Amino acid sequence: MVTKKRHTSLLARISLPVFALVVTVIALFAASASYILIRVQNEHTRQMAEQSMKFVHRNLEYQLDTMNNMAAFLLSNQSIENLLETEHSAPYEAVNDFFTLQTNLQNLSLLSLLNDANSGSIVQQTYVVAVALEPESGLYTLATDHFDPVTGIYKSTDLQNESWYRDLISGGRRNVWWGQKAGRSGTAMIYSATKKISTKDGRVIGTVMIGADTGSIRSLFENAALTSGFHLLVDEEGRVIYSERYAFLEPAGGLPFVRSANCDGSSADAKVEGTVHRVTCVKMDNGWKLLTAVPKSHFGRYTFAISAIGALAAIAAVLIAGLWLRRIVIRVTVPITRLVNAVQRPEVLAFREPLPKLKSGIHEVETLNEKFASMLVTLHGLIEKSFEEEIERRQLQLELLNAQINPHFLYNTLDLINCRAILAGDRETSAIVRSLANTTICSPSFISLPICRTSSFLTLFYSRLRRMPSFTALPGERTIAGSRFPHRRKGLRLFCASKTTERAAA
Repeated sequence: MVTKKRHTSLLARISLPVFALVVTVIALFAASASYILIRVQNEHTRQMAEQSMKFVHRNLEYQLDTMNNMAAFLLSNQSIENLLETEHSAPYEAVNDFFTLQTNLQNLSLLSLLNDANSGSIVQQTYVVAVALEPESGLYTLATDHFDPVTGIYKSTDLQNESWYRDLISGGRRNVWWGQKAGRSGTAMIYSATKKISTKDGRVIGTVMIGADTGSIRSLFENAALTSGFHLLVDEEGRVIYSERYAFLEPAGGLPFVRSANCDGSSADAKVEGTVHRVTCVKMDNGWKLLTAVPKSHFGRYTFAISAIGALAAIAAVLIAGLWLRRIVIRVTVPITRLVNAVQRPEVLAFREPLPKLKSGIHEVETLNEKFASMLVTLHGLIEKSFEEEIERRQLQLELLNAQINPHFLYNTLDLINCRAILAGDRETSAIVRSLANTTICSPSFISLPICRTSSFLTLFYSRLRRMPSFTALPGERTIAGSRFPHRRKGLRLFCASKTTERAAA
């Protein structure tokens, strides 16, 4: 079964592909803009995270250096060393030295007021400055028996079960850092412990411990807070010291992003609880790790809003482009369609009406209309000229045929009269009719036209003068034999001869 091929209009052929092209360009532009926006946002987030980490790292190192300086002051102060090494025969003799050392520790604990206070009249204790004495110290007998992580002087007996204390006394390390909860309230504290070695004989006479509330470093992280993401400070054992996401002393060393972090200041992508983050890690001087993780979110709050605005703008652009394109396509295709319809009209094809003029405002379309009108006029003229030439050719053929047919019938008629005159025995009439017939067969095709006509006229004139009385033969044999109808003449002679013979026999 043959199906008819469906023809689509010029408007559909042009508008749909061009509209699809415009939509594709706008979609590519919107996708490119969104991609660039996301890249810029991620880059900006990364830079902000790096700046925040640098700020926290620099100020945190300053805080830890302050604690180290306080320990160094106690370790290097000669008067304090004298108080620790002086031997007393009786415990009461060491009371004065004990309270002098206690006062110095209290003063050092008030060195920095970073923890802020609700009232300006209340002094907040920022640091915990404590000394754990060994039995070799002269103040050991007056020291508190049980260690409490607050400012004071204690015996080292309770610390012997602590892992950090064993590492410190064994000589493997001179300084250790750790975090623990202190007091009944469970305040989160960080501590630094350093051995006090006698400058006289090299004996270990005590341990200087400097502690700080984690609130003193909380302000550092709050001043460099991240809109999205978090900081993480872990000790050497992987326990959390401070983080906006994880709790104090929560084990974090086993987390994949902590374990895989290369703490040289570089950043890398890692998954944090199923979300891809940009993790930056740096190692501090005391061995702790500071990490900053920011999500590589494809759509943040502002990105989504900007993308939504871009999508709305793209939709509006598509609508405007569609209307504008439709207007252009209609303006171009409608005049062409009208021109095609006008050319296909039967009145125009039959040249009964001229091709109407189109005023489309488009120079090319109007020029095309003018050329079509000129072509139709030229075509009409050529057709009429060809028709006239054909009519003239046919008329000429008819005239030529008429010129050939008229002498033929006239000659036959005269020849019939000649035959009748012969049958009647009227030879004079026969000669005259034969001479007249000879003049009719003289045509321009004969070269001897003047001779032919002159001979016929002389014969007629001679017959008129002499009136030939006798008839012995058929005169004019040469002239009639040279006619264009010898077959007809021959038949007529035989017919006339037969009639003459029949009459003589009778």
